[in-house]
Amino acid sequence: MNDGSTERLPQGTAKLGMAMAAAIILSVAGIAYAIWFGVAADGGRGGAIAVGLTFFILFMGRGTAETALEASLPPAGDPLADLEQDLARVRGAVAAMLDWSRKEKVYLTVSSVVGTLAWGFGDVVAKWLGAAS
Repeated sequence: MNDGSTERLPQGTAKLGMAMAAAIILSVAGIAYAIWFGVAADGGRGGAIAVGLTFFILFMGRGTAETALEASLPPAGDPLADLEQDLARVRGAVAAMLDWSRKEKVYLTVSSVVGTLAWGFGDVVAKWLGAAS
């Protein structure tokens, strides 16, 4: 049974996908900046911003699963009436939260790994690609 809680997930994961793409672009842009201006030490700055963005989406991106659970709670009234329907709604909300969590882990893992590697080794890559030390 689809009670609408899973319909909100693509919007939330699209935001996570955009944030992941932004983290990758920032990481590469930091290295490009270092090559362009010839200072290899600046190669990790884009990665640092990407890691900051990853922390932001980690802590601020939790609303979708919580909203799905709240929307699926049974209305107040007779607690035994429509028990199967209420249980189906709660099961749907739990499934939506688990699906959201799986997707969130992938996006956050890619964002944090790429950003951390660019932050830690962006200067090495920039120097290797031609920036002065």
